Amino acid sequence: YAGARQESFAAAKVREALDYLEAHYDDPELSMQTLCKELYISTSYLSANLKRYNDRSFVEQLTEIRIGKAKELLRSTALKTYEIAERVGYRDAHYFSLSFRKLANMTPTEYRSRHEPRQS
Repeated sequence: YAGARQESFAAAKVREALDYLEAHYDDPELSMQTLCKELYISTSYLSANLKRYNDRSFVEQLTEIRIGKAKELLRSTALKTYEIAERVGYRDAHYFSLSFRKLANMTPTEYRSRHEPRQS
């Protein structure tokens, strides 16, 4: 019984962590330490359970959220790449572009041109 309780606590903390990342992804100061302080858990505890329940590390998860938000902005706004980088929590537009390319297999500019609404 204690095992099941620990299990659901861990799963709940992972859910809380993911919700927190969704809400604060745009904060360039966001770190695993910040998140763990918010959730009153240790970084090693979160690390192990994120991998276990979500199959991603903190950085992988945060990057995935940020790049997903960036894709939305690339499709729906005329913002410049560096402005999008800032809005999704990157201070460095070059690093943003590298992260984007790694995840999307194309640059933000290429992504935007492929997803532009067709003019008829």
